[in-house]
Amino acid sequence: MKNWINLAIVDDDVLYRSVLSLYLLKEIKNIKIIIEASNGFEFIHSLKKDKIPEIVILDLEMPKMDGIKTTEYISENYPNCKILILTGHNNIELFNYLIQKGANSFISKSIGFPRIIEAVHSVQKTGYYFADIDLKKIVAANTSKHNYPSSFLNDIFSKREIEVISLICQQYTNKEISEKLFISSRTVDGHRTKFMEKANVRNTAGVVMFAIKHGIITPNDY
Repeated sequence: MKNWINLAIVDDDVLYRSVLSLYLLKEIKNIKIIIEASNGFEFIHSLKKDKIPEIVILDLEMPKMDGIKTTEYISENYPNCKILILTGHNNIELFNYLIQKGANSFISKSIGFPRIIEAVHSVQKTGYYFADIDLKKIVAANTSKHNYPSSFLNDIFSKREIEVISLICQQYTNKEISEKLFISSRTVDGHRTKFMEKANVRNTAGVVMFAIKHGIITPNDY
């Protein structure tokens, strides 16, 4: 386990960004805020080989380069960087698009700093964090379009892959899954990677969406 979480905060509201930064540093002992930026353009130009955040807290509405374009850039160039979107919107189509592009979480600025800390920990641990209402709405809007029969899923995914993904969606870590299934953490990673390739999703958030859409798990399982 790494000693530090390298974090970036990208938001054009300087006061909000400063207060959030101070709060995170106070409440999360193993965090380093390595970049603060007021828009995506500024963030991208702050990146260096030795200065790549593990998690980016990213506002959607910003001048010069907004959160949508920044998400697209991060996803294409730094796929291991997790993206936590700050938004005042509740737009299902937008959320679905951003998940496809690699977003790991959506939270409202009004949700409060303690919940943002909860989201940071969850994204670091499991790769995703959603408010129930957002995820359920997205799933409901897309299930009828993409839902596959169970026989199809069984042909595409192995029993072990579905087993591993079900546990990932229930927020078990790789170590916990390996102990539960008596397999190595490397094998867990292998099953996750194969599932993602077959499902054509970018990250764990996409895996959760896929798993709920197609009945591998229910919204109450995650």
